[in-house]
Amino acid sequence: MRVLLIDDDHTPREILKSTILSKYPDATFVECVNGQEGMDTYDSDEGFDLIIIDYIMPEKDGSDVVQYIRKEKGDKTTPLIMCTSKHDRNTVLKLIEAGVSDYLSKPFDTERALAKIDRALKRKKAREERKPKSSLKHAAVGDDIIDDSETQVISLDAKDDDDGEAMELSDEDFQ
Repeated sequence: MRVLLIDDDHTPREILKSTILSKYPDATFVECVNGQEGMDTYDSDEGFDLIIIDYIMPEKDGSDVVQYIRKEKGDKTTPLIMCTSKHDRNTVLKLIEAGVSDYLSKPFDTERALAKIDRALKRKKAREERKPKSSLKHAAVGDDIIDDSETQVISLDAKDDDDGEAMELSDEDFQ
């Protein structure tokens, strides 16, 4: 597994590498210290299985990187996980609209981080095995956001610990 880590802070990158290596010992990493370097690396590389991006960085922030990968490059399959200490409702909505697959709240809970990484990789594999059946991209239903590109519902219930737990749906449930 190849992972692109984009974060201006060395410590979170090291924590994420250690966490990922605990479950995926053959994982390799390319590290970037700002959003612009991350976009340049994305362009010059053969591809990544997972991209983890810090939200607040110099030069280009995480949402700039996500928009670049999703909209300008048209990459809808590579999982993009955003790391942020900002996890209020408006920030989470902005990240979802930009096209993140999931997000990690700082400071990291390593078990939760691994669970979200596993889920993102499984969704990528499932997307590669099927074609979308709907043209729906995002729809708000109460405090939930339905995201067709991920076939998931992200709950924004204020009682939720991380303000946005994704719930997997089968194709039948999603219809």
